[in-house]
Amino acid sequence: MSTITWSLISHTNVGKTSLARTLLRREIGEVSDQAHVTDRNESHTLLEAGKHSLVLWDTPGFGDSARLLKRLRGQGSPLAWLQSQVWDRIIDRPLYCSQQAVVNVREEADLVLYLVSAAETPEEAGYVPLEMELLSWTEVPVVILLNQTGESAESELEPIAKLWREASAAWPAVRAVLPLDAHRRSWVEEGVLLEDSSQWIGEDQADALAALTAAWFTRARGIVEGTVASLAEFLAELLHHREPFEGSSFSPGAKKAAREKIYAVVEKRTRALLSEWIAIHELTGDLAERVETDWGEFVDSGEVWLDGKKLGIGGALGGAATGALVDVKTLGLTMGAGTVLGGILGGVAGWGLGGWISEKSSKGRHLRIGGEAIEALLERLLVGLCVITHHGRGRGEVRPEAWAARWIERVDGALAPELDTLASLWEDGKQKEPDRGRTSRALEAPLCRVTLTLLAQGGDRIAATVSRIEAGSAS
Repeated sequence: MSTITWSLISHTNVGKTSLARTLLRREIGEVSDQAHVTDRNESHTLLEAGKHSLVLWDTPGFGDSARLLKRLRGQGSPLAWLQSQVWDRIIDRPLYCSQQAVVNVREEADLVLYLVSAAETPEEAGYVPLEMELLSWTEVPVVILLNQTGESAESELEPIAKLWREASAAWPAVRAVLPLDAHRRSWVEEGVLLEDSSQWIGEDQADALAALTAAWFTRARGIVEGTVASLAEFLAELLHHREPFEGSSFSPGAKKAAREKIYAVVEKRTRALLSEWIAIHELTGDLAERVETDWGEFVDSGEVWLDGKKLGIGGALGGAATGALVDVKTLGLTMGAGTVLGGILGGVAGWGLGGWISEKSSKGRHLRIGGEAIEALLERLLVGLCVITHHGRGRGEVRPEAWAARWIERVDGALAPELDTLASLWEDGKQKEPDRGRTSRALEAPLCRVTLTLLAQGGDRIAATVSRIEAGSAS
């Protein structure tokens, strides 16, 4: 069995454990806004491929690195001396934590993932050169990861990364500087880091790394295919759903009752879809709960959709945004504050834009959801998918409306080339003898293209990795 080990290192309280949680997709360690929350080295299996494994070490943050470095500089064999020392973790905790971090790298690591705060310039982070000197004695390659990037757009991150690359020229152990924020990154960036690590890990680990990379791509394709299939099935079910009128079909009360029943179906199925997507993305514990909370902030809440450019203009998203402002009772709906997608079906403009379609068949009159309502719902669900794709989001001082606006723009861009194709598929709802399976299969190809386009946002390296996922998904 061959093991490749990444050690997650940083100055204390820069966000190592938060990043470790999103990499592992589960709750580990303790996260708190104070120094030395993690005070021992903890190993976790990140990925397995047959006899090979990728292990992530979450280490104590560097504490008093200046004092530790001063002691080591006076030793003939600093690492040997360091390993012979056992400082009291209670009496001298900062020094103890620094010691533990260095020992872990020396004994375990094939690659150091060293986090820095993007909110600081290299000059402001005066502790970094000291810690780089400590790490240089381990002779393990280092990749600097930019964490705590906040609301910065991708274009705004490059100048920050450039500053850190220029500074790293003085630190021979550093191989690269990459953005990898615990709170905003896409899970695709894990694949980027895994692929890039082939440049820095020894040739003796080449076979293990190749097997692990292949396993990651297999998992990635499974995530994409599962996400698309569940979304296609969801939309096909709603397109073909028909709610019969009870009593007189001409009674306003009958229409209202039918709409309310359809809305209940949408709410129930949307909650089920969210659960499916969380499971497909292998999120558990605290991360899964955080995604559900974020879903409420970014998808359910009308307030984050009040983008003036989209109000009062054509398109389903404009209708959905308007729906957050109207009095839904005038559309004959009763929507509680805790329901999913508040106002989305009514807000599609109710009667005027095809949100609801009344039809007659041999079994009597019934109501179904129109294509424009389905399209508006799809747009919000894709924003929900962005919440899950960036599953570390939710902590820190990041405003929901800032991210919602960014994700709306991405969703619009991804959907635009597929709108004509999807519009023709919405016509499947007119079938007198619905074939949900056929509709679902027909929806998968355009939905897959939309999903991959969304995943590819964020730079050339991410786009290249998604292209390889796409090639596998198509095979």
